Amino acid sequence: MADDILHVLFVSAGNSSRSIMAEAMLNKLGRKNFLAFSAGITPDGEVKSLALDTLMQTGCDTSDLHVKSWDEFAAIQAPRIDAVILMEQEKFQGRFPIWFSNPVVVHWRIPPVEGPEMTDIECQYAYRRFFAELEQLMLRLAGLDLGHVRGYDLEISLNHIAP
Repeated sequence: MADDILHVLFVSAGNSSRSIMAEAMLNKLGRKNFLAFSAGITPDGEVKSLALDTLMQTGCDTSDLHVKSWDEFAAIQAPRIDAVILMEQEKFQGRFPIWFSNPVVVHWRIPPVEGPEMTDIECQYAYRRFFAELEQLMLRLAGLDLGHVRGYDLEISLNHIAP
């Protein structure tokens, strides 16, 4: 039943790697109980190629992945969102869009995958390491039975598994 599926929106600054990878991974691991989306606060132009390469090498579907703004999920015709997971290292202090489905919003402190001083080899390693860490987090999330959990109980559950 569609009401048993938890709709999760992963949000990062640019929606070019972390949130995209979380979307693809949760859609793969939690396909019976979750539907994941991703968006950016200030979206970058395109998904980082290392993020796509890492996902493809691990069997995740990348065909529909693209950079989106979180404002797209505030539109009336947008999909229902039950939970928004902010993936920024620092607490977001700005304004949130008004999401019509009134989702819970939690903050998971997940640092950026790559830094400005990294070589190509270091970036490849960073994406593989990030994938492994994110996979453990998504497995914990996908293992929860959250089909009918909403509101404060959902917030508690999501915060409990936060990194």
